[in-house]
Amino acid sequence: MKKIYCIVLTVLCLLPCLAGCGKANAVNEEPLIRSFVIGNSTAEIQTHTEDGETRYVIAITLPTDTDFKNCAANVELAPDAVLDMDSPCIVNELGGRPILNLTLAERDLVVTCGEQSQTYSFQVGLE
Repeated sequence: MKKIYCIVLTVLCLLPCLAGCGKANAVNEEPLIRSFVIGNSTAEIQTHTEDGETRYVIAITLPTDTDFKNCAANVELAPDAVLDMDSPCIVNELGGRPILNLTLAERDLVVTCGEQSQTYSFQVGLE
């Protein structure tokens, strides 16, 4: 009887640890970008997971008369997250707002938070 009691107690002690591990993994996949706006257009931040890899996409529809080489973006990030100013699409900064060139073939935006890094690609539609 003592043996069964010890086994049950051990399993009950390990369950919160195992459940916590799964939650920590899910948090790491949450987008570090909370909102993304260019002009009057608000983007949808999408995540796509394939083969255990998560891709992050900024899906936004912009007017056809947008200056795609100089887009001032309002970006709200998760706490402690920062934009990597060496991201390929960032060409300048204006008052804390990144100026983006969305005409580039490689126009990824990189966000870091501690040792975590997320790379966002753009899916741009026209209206």
